[in-house]
Parts: sequence; structure tokens; C-alpha cells
Amino acid sequence: MIDTIIFDFGGVLYDINYFLAIKELAKLSASPYLLNDMNLESILELPSDFEKGIMSSSQFRNYLRQVFFIEASDEMIDKSWNSMLLGLKKEAIPFIKSIKNKYKIALLSNTNEIHYKHFLPETSELLDLIENNFLSFQINRRKPDVEIYDFVCKKLNCNVKNTLFIDDSLVNIYGANLFGLATLHFTEDKRLSDLFHTI
Repeated sequence: MIDTIIFDFGGVLYDINYFLAIKELAKLSASPYLLNDMNLESILELPSDFEKGIMSSSQFRNYLRQVFFIEASDEMIDKSWNSMLLGLKKEAIPFIKSIKNKYKIALLSNTNEIHYKHFLPETSELLDLIENNFLSFQINRRKPDVEIYDFVCKKLNCNVKNTLFIDDSLVNIYGANLFGLATLHFTEDKRLSDLFHTI
């Protein structure tokens, strides 16, 4: 019997396209092929320490400058980096409202300070609705490491066997499975409204 649901953010509640950011950063690079040739796995690992809060925003920008031969202002880099953020899904707030009184709800997202400052104004209503928000750069842990699921479940004081984790990344799903969570892989063909019946 599921009584707690932990949602991923980007790809589930919020639309995102990682390749758009890479395309825009490549325009700032003296060696654009270094970015344009990256696959999704490489892109997701690019900000690993940044998403853990180990690396500051300034350090991340300088990392991009050094590794990808970018000469651009902080503002230009931030704009390019944020171009992957497409916006909150129209169904997100109505969906969370529809299940809020039936389950304990939490959000668990791999994200970073630059992205957070960008999406916070648009998503403040959603984040207030969910209340239990775990952002990787704030808790110094990152999916799919098993320790992050342990950390979140302890904070929520939830029973692992009664907790469902929903994510669009199979790697993150596998990590949650290793910890013992029930999981649901959210694919591009799914809508949030479909989840109500699935759950």
C-alpha cells in the first residue's frame, strides 16, 4: 500500500531538454565540437560536483571556460546553461493538488544553484504545495547514489516498502531499486494524469 510518493522534477513535473544547453554553450566555444559531440550520459555527468553543491557557481562557470574553451560573461554562460529549462508542465500543479491529500508528497531533484535561481520564480507555487523538497546541491547528495534515497526517507520518516519513487532516468530508478523503493519509470509517452490510475 503506497502512502508516500517521491517525484523527480526535470522530465516529470518540469520540461527539460539537455541538448539545448549544450547547443547554446557550443556557440560560445572556440572548439564547439567538444560540446556538440557529447551524448546524454556525458551531459548528465558534466555538472556532477556542481549538483552536489561541492562546486560553486563561479567554479562551474570557470570549469566550462577552461574545459570547453569558452570566453563569455557569467550572464552569457548562465543564459546558455539555463536554455535546457523549458518550463513547468501544465498538468503539474493540478496533478499535485489532486493527490496531495491522499499521499505524503516529496520532490527529489538533481539540480544546481544556477538552474534553481532560474526556475524558482516560476515553480514557487508547486514547491510550496509539495513542501518536502530535496534538491541535490542543497543536501550535498545526488541521484543515483543509494545514500540520497536513505537520506530522504529518513527525513520523511517513511516506510521504504510503502514509498513510490517516480523518475524519467533509468539510472536513478536502478539506484532507488537498490535501496528498496517501489519505482515507476516516467517515459516521454506518459502524462501526469496517467499516473493517478497507475498509482
